[in-house]
Amino acid sequence: MRADAHRGAHHAAYALTGRAQSRVTGLAAAHATREPLTGPLPPGVHHIEQLPALARLPEALADHGVTLHRMDRPSGR
Repeated sequence: MRADAHRGAHHAAYALTGRAQSRVTGLAAAHATREPLTGPLPPGVHHIEQLPALARLPEALADHGVTLHRMDRPSGR
């Protein structure tokens, strides 16, 4: 699975490899759903990559047996 995020001139890309794709998808959904219920988020509709509270989601998934591969360096640095 590969995910890309863009915000202005910034771009990040990660690939996740491992087993149990359905479990990992469920974990990502659970993490993304938990944040609006437990923490303050800006009002409105947002993509996951637009929410700073979810910035560590790839690393959180890595704690569940998924290998995280950084595909590029963020631009603007």
